[in-house]
Amino acid sequence: NRMKYLKELLIYIKFKLNKLLNNEKNIIKVLNNNIDKITCIDLGASYYPHKKWDFFIDSNKTNWVAVDPNEKNLKYIDNWKFKSTIIKMPKSISADGGFKDLYITNIDSGSSLLIPKLNSNSEHRESYDYYFPYKKVKIETISINELLNIYNLTNILLKLDIQGIEGDVLTSINEKNLEKIILIETEQNFNLTPTMQGTTKFYDLQKFLEDNNFEILEIETVNYSRSKSNKRGNKNIICESNVIFARSHDYVLSKGIKECFSLMGGYLSYKYYGEIFGLCEKILKHQEFKVYHPEIKKILKELK
Repeated sequence: NRMKYLKELLIYIKFKLNKLLNNEKNIIKVLNNNIDKITCIDLGASYYPHKKWDFFIDSNKTNWVAVDPNEKNLKYIDNWKFKSTIIKMPKSISADGGFKDLYITNIDSGSSLLIPKLNSNSEHRESYDYYFPYKKVKIETISINELLNIYNLTNILLKLDIQGIEGDVLTSINEKNLEKIILIETEQNFNLTPTMQGTTKFYDLQKFLEDNNFEILEIETVNYSRSKSNKRGNKNIICESNVIFARSHDYVLSKGIKECFSLMGGYLSYKYYGEIFGLCEKILKHQEFKVYHPEIKKILKELK
């Protein structure tokens, strides 16, 4: 317990230091003054808060929803130090809700609604002990739309690390709920035959999101730390990656200035300074946002 507390404390200190060292305080001030209430939903929130959303986690305008079927893995929430409003949900999310089989893996952060099965194509990238032995339990899940219905009056950032069902969940989001999501970070397995049986193919997910005005900004390769080799080479093999999708500039400009500021908060979290700069330049060309131009110019000044 002492080691867990120290780890949580180090994460918090690092977060505060990064804020100071990156000299982002003026941009943060402008965004905080102009962003309305926003909701950050972390699906698969085991052990610690999502480290990428440092801008939002320390804002009193943020609802932070931590969702994970393993309640003990949400214990860190009991010592929440940030300004955001924390909501703990020890639940399992699915596309359509209802009772499902949950496969609790040996390392329980790998638990999934899909059956793990090592195969000859990718078993050399995996660790048997990570998945096996697993146990199967029957659980009641809530649908992604049921969850989003609660928060669809705010702009939403959505992160998914739910062991193979990310694509299934995302493509089941209805039009009303999808409209409020401005940025998505999702884990995606690119193996020809993924360990989790039934994992959605990336091209199906990409088409769905591009058809709804999302674009890929980054594919962050996750090095296979579970590999049998003690050497951590081949770090660019995209077997498993975190993919960042964000709304297009045209989309947020058509929706309104508040969506633009929310998206800039997302860009800031991932250090996409060029995207902030580009969006600000476009906002200055829109006379309907003229009242916000002085604020936009403050951001541009910091980025030049």
